[in-house]
Amino acid sequence: MKRIYTFITLTLFTAASLTAQSFIKTYSFDSVKTTTGSVDPTPLSSPTGTQFGTFTAKGVSVNPNATGRFSFTGWGTGATTGATLYSSLSGTLDTGKYYQVSVSPQVNYQLELDSISFLMQRSGTGVRTFSVRSSADKFTSNLPVTLHTPDTVLTVESGNVVFLNKDLTNFPAYCTINLGGGTFSGMGTGVTFRFYGFNSEGTSGTFSIDGVDFYGSSTLTTGIMEQNISSLQIVPVPSADGLFHLRTMGGGNVFQTGTNVQVYSVQGKLVFQAPVSGAMEQEIDLGAKANGVYFLVITDGKQTYTRRLSICR
Repeated sequence: MKRIYTFITLTLFTAASLTAQSFIKTYSFDSVKTTTGSVDPTPLSSPTGTQFGTFTAKGVSVNPNATGRFSFTGWGTGATTGATLYSSLSGTLDTGKYYQVSVSPQVNYQLELDSISFLMQRSGTGVRTFSVRSSADKFTSNLPVTLHTPDTVLTVESGNVVFLNKDLTNFPAYCTINLGGGTFSGMGTGVTFRFYGFNSEGTSGTFSIDGVDFYGSSTLTTGIMEQNISSLQIVPVPSADGLFHLRTMGGGNVFQTGTNVQVYSVQGKLVFQAPVSGAMEQEIDLGAKANGVYFLVITDGKQTYTRRLSICR
């Protein structure tokens, strides 16, 4: 492939910010009544940099069967009364019956989600198993779970299915859905979570959730003022192999001691960083990164430069 070297002017930004703010978002369901329908009417508020949606129920009863929590009937059956062995259950997860909620970053923010904790309980003929999935993999796999109930009324079975192993009625059990990692870090777009109940002892049995807490952080990624700087160049643009070179038009040093170089994805996730000292040319190696657009940020503690990069193989 013939390589074309294009000289691009970098830009100076007089203020740049990447400050993470931790949050806990709680769903209390305080306004839920037995006549409020499939959407939680409790007023919403969202932490800085986030937009949390409203819980909705899909494929189950028209109205809740209890107040002050999200509790519906109409779940798939598959458990006999008094069953204590997971192997005795015959039902499977019904992808058309679930509780759903979405969260998105606001403009100029990115999200990191760490975990979701909540209480579950059931009526006398309610569900004996539940799972949580996300739109990150198109709701195909159950998210991993950590249990906290001290008397072990819950167990995690194969495939991250949670089993209520005692035939208890209206006993609240607590668990945490583990997020974090690459999938839920540096999120520039929203994600939807679905809570599935199944293996009910009867169609009138319930699956109830309450005190749902989302733990995470939001990071401001932009909000800056631009001026032209004509002395720095970056080549090639686009790059065919992910290698970029910074140099000056006059042949002098590109960087001073104490300068830092960072590269971010379009979602605002940091994908490269390195401290550098004075040099006539500096290489930025993104050879292991996927095709697409990235943003180069250079700062020496006094001023910050940024530039759009692209990889096209």
